[in-house]
Amino acid sequence: MTVIDSPPGSGNQRWHQGWRKLFHEAERIPPYSIVVALPLDDVTLEMGPTQFCPGKKRRFYHGWRCPEESIVSAGSTMGTVIMFDYRLLHRGPANLGNKSRPMVSMVFSNVFFANTFAYINRGITFEQTLTQRLYWEQWYWHPPLAADYFTV
Repeated sequence: MTVIDSPPGSGNQRWHQGWRKLFHEAERIPPYSIVVALPLDDVTLEMGPTQFCPGKKRRFYHGWRCPEESIVSAGSTMGTVIMFDYRLLHRGPANLGNKSRPMVSMVFSNVFFANTFAYINRGITFEQTLTQRLYWEQWYWHPPLAADYFTV
């Protein structure tokens, strides 16, 4: 979980994505990780709502820019949840408003995936993060068969 605050006058973030391909350039697999963004205030166009570049998720970003006509902005109100694929190219644009743009960003991943680069400069080691993850996973029950997920 990360708290992001973009004060008035802050500039554009660079276009980025959470992670690259898992196996090869042409992979077309379901999301293995989802970003859940939770704005802590109403976000107007002047404040710079999160921007997405649809279709730019199968290859890792290497300095590409999103064409202006492709940009989709996600204006939102306080408490509205925005969910997107971890691989989707996105950014926080400049805040031209007169209020801060605070938000909480959470990443939920399949058990097999851990982005080791996301833990840099977070104050704890990767090993500590894995230990915490294993601790919390013991509280989740998973049925032995996939079909059992749909049994009522």
